Amino acid sequence: IRMGWLPLQFTKPGAQVDFNRLPRLSDPAVYFAHTTIESDSDQWVLLNVTRAEPMQIWLDGQVLAFWNQP
Repeated sequence: IRMGWLPLQFTKPGAQVDFNRLPRLSDPAVYFAHTTIESDSDQWVLLNVTRAEPMQIWLDGQVLAFWNQP
């Protein structure tokens, strides 16, 4: 099994995470995205996520959303 990290140029703060910039592999692969959201106070927010594959969203160690099917 071939494994490793791929270097990726960072985009400016606030830019969307663009998985299309990653290489297309014929074998199954896992990609991780990380972002930081800061707020001076607790508040409700809307998180807009699009996906074409299974995905999980975590916040502070808890799974907020889990989609098993594309």
